[in-house]
This record gives sequence, structure tokens and C-alpha cells, in this order.
Amino acid sequence: MALTKDQLIADIAEAIDAPKTTARNALDQLGQIVADQLETAAKSLCQASAS
Repeated sequence: MALTKDQLIADIAEAIDAPKTTARNALDQLGQIVADQLETAAKSLCQASAS
């Protein structure tokens, strides 16, 4: 069975001895950073192939 987001947050919080809200915020921020980087990379690839 796959790990749910809530389970992942609980595991992270326990591992770093932090509140679940801190782990949730960190995970959400990580997701946003990854999404931003993927968007930037996709734009670069589109510009490179258009040249």
C-alpha cells in the first residue's frame, strides 16, 4: 500500500523531532520548489528547440 501524504508528514515530523505542521510546511515548500524547477527546465527546453 502506498504511503499517504499524512503518513509521510508524520514520519518526517518524528524523524526530525518537529511538529507535524513544520513537516507539512517543509514538504509543501519542497513540492513547490520542484514544480518551479521543472517549469523552468521545460521553458528552457522549449526555447532551445525553437532556436
